[in-house]
Amino acid sequence: MTKKNIVFYFIMLSITILLVDGIIGVFIYFGKDRLLKTVNEGLKEKMEIVEHPYKSYSLNSGIKPYANQYRFNMVVDSYGHTVLQQDARIFDQPKAKDELRILTLGGSTTYQPWAFIVAELLNKQQNITVRAINGGTGGYTSMENLIDLTTSGFAYQPDIVIAYLPINDIYWAGLYPEFKRDYTHMRIPFKTKELSEKPEYRMEYPFVKSLLKIYTYNHQVDEYIANNSLNGSAVRDFNSTFILETKKIANYDKVSATVRDNIYMMKELCKSKGIRFVLVTQKVFPTDNEYYTIMDGATMQIINDIIKDPLLKDIKILEMQKSMPDTLSKIDKERLQKEFPTVKLDVSEKMSYDSMHFNDAALHLFALHIKDFLVTNGYATQNR
Repeated sequence: MTKKNIVFYFIMLSITILLVDGIIGVFIYFGKDRLLKTVNEGLKEKMEIVEHPYKSYSLNSGIKPYANQYRFNMVVDSYGHTVLQQDARIFDQPKAKDELRILTLGGSTTYQPWAFIVAELLNKQQNITVRAINGGTGGYTSMENLIDLTTSGFAYQPDIVIAYLPINDIYWAGLYPEFKRDYTHMRIPFKTKELSEKPEYRMEYPFVKSLLKIYTYNHQVDEYIANNSLNGSAVRDFNSTFILETKKIANYDKVSATVRDNIYMMKELCKSKGIRFVLVTQKVFPTDNEYYTIMDGATMQIINDIIKDPLLKDIKILEMQKSMPDTLSKIDKERLQKEFPTVKLDVSEKMSYDSMHFNDAALHLFALHIKDFLVTNGYATQNR
């Protein structure tokens, strides 16, 4: 082989390498959206809540609430509501002849799985199959509950709708000096907050090196997703100091009127479809926290407004503040042991870890009170 041939083949090889590398560069440039994993999308899959077009946010479909904490295997369905895993498509399933469906609405105190304990109790004592759909979502007010009922609640063909209200209306709608009837003075479209120092991918020359970096980058993204969380917000910025200064919520009369309007509309919607509507009013526990005491006091005042409202007089209302104790009595402990002999419940701990959320023993007692109320009022039957 002559020197001229060697030079020729070297030039051709160089051109080929450059051409192949260029093709790789073009491939990476136009295909990087498919080749590279996305941090935000990966983190969103881990999030408990995601954006929703009507309610600002909803629970993320597929997550498993309270995994391994209770005897119920729960999952969030495609509407963003918590159901038992075997009921993941209950909204598509025709109702059986001996079946009773209960839909619960509320905030984080409804997200606690008392709905499934109520269904469990009724299944033991009634000659029907009771299935629960839990629409409770942390931070939801009566506004989101009403929207929820209207947009997807009826898809489940509920026989009973139980709304546990109105604490989040007070804690959120009553937190801002300005007020709008649609709650947009506090509610905003759900938005995620970008995280800093996340892995970055930059193309380098030669492009074949960039191709090899894709594997390394995707591995870094997997590690980053495993060790980080994406936070979001569905409310405007606020300053709660005026609550402590004034010792009252903002726009009490307007918040009270809105809550009552929303409850009235839920009641009328259910009535129009022959569905029984039950209102359970909030249970709050004594607390040393001054802020909670002010907000809980306003909650009790608005509950009193609800009870006195002539437009709501035909609603079956369980006043949980009157029905449920602040501490477990001997009779309560004995009943819990009798009704839940296989469930380990610590009856010695405080009933709430703040002023509204239940510990396990209180959660089961709460469910017992609701079950008793439904049975006493003849609601635990299929006949509407």
